[in-house]
Amino acid sequence: MDAVERIYREISQPSPPQPKPASATTDAKQVTLTRADVNAIIERRRVGSPEDLQYIIDNAKSLHLNQGERNQIGCDLSILMAQRARQVNGRRENPAAQFISQVLGLAETPYGMIERAWINHQLRAGAQAISRCRNHRPPACQCWAASRVTLWQAQANGEKSPAAWAATRIYAFLEDLELASRP
Repeated sequence: MDAVERIYREISQPSPPQPKPASATTDAKQVTLTRADVNAIIERRRVGSPEDLQYIIDNAKSLHLNQGERNQIGCDLSILMAQRARQVNGRRENPAAQFISQVLGLAETPYGMIERAWINHQLRAGAQAISRCRNHRPPACQCWAASRVTLWQAQANGEKSPAAWAATRIYAFLEDLELASRP
């Protein structure tokens, strides 16, 4: 049997139909959210699916999101997609780490645990001071001097302490924020 005859026989024999990959557009459910739904997701009163969060990002203008809200939704979407990828790859969340983070409100650093509330407070205080400054003069503007002092004092606890490690990163973030262009 020559090659042409072999190919003809393979083609002439019926073969099972090839499975078609699921189309994202046909199987995806239609998402419609209101501003009240978006507010509930932002304020953590409701958990949004990755599809919901993507819809919010895609329709940020029609939902009247400010830049901070859009960034928060983007971070939440990144976290959910990473969790979904871990589940697909067979990796599970560490229940102890989840308990420490969500119930106890602690964040892990290379040098130990630190309260998330302290981190959030320092970030919020410094960022709000910079955003409220009417006569902003970087670098080292006086608008966030109180936050700088608090962060310097936290760094004085020792180079290898959780507070110093977190304060160094918060300070670097606030310096970048201070130098960034404002809308």
